[in-house]
Amino acid sequence: MTGAATERGRAVLLIEDSADVRDALVELLELSGHRVEAVATGAEGLASAERSAPEVIVIDVGLPDIDGHEVARRLRARHGGEPFLIAVTGHVRDDDRRAAAAAGFDRHLGKPVDAEVLERLVALGRPVC
Repeated sequence: MTGAATERGRAVLLIEDSADVRDALVELLELSGHRVEAVATGAEGLASAERSAPEVIVIDVGLPDIDGHEVARRLRARHGGEPFLIAVTGHVRDDDRRAAAAAGFDRHLGKPVDAEVLERLVALGRPVC
């Protein structure tokens, strides 16, 4: 499933229903040199992941159609340990982190997202700090 990283960054799929948040994260990631495809729903995200084989997928947990946990479960069932999955959510309690891990996320970030942490995670395609 994973595409090759290049000098210009990673192939990233962003699944986020809030247009403002989506636009801000796309801008952040593109300025960091990553190639970003952004969609607004879980169904669009699953279809895009099949078409484009992103290295990293950033998924809002509270999507309007298929929640982010279910998106992660479906991706893991189909592709195993790749791609690297990052949950973004306003829910940051320990129970929320455990639920994200159980769904197959590699990392769980609270909103508002720390831009530096997100960029490092995407650049490495694995957990940091």
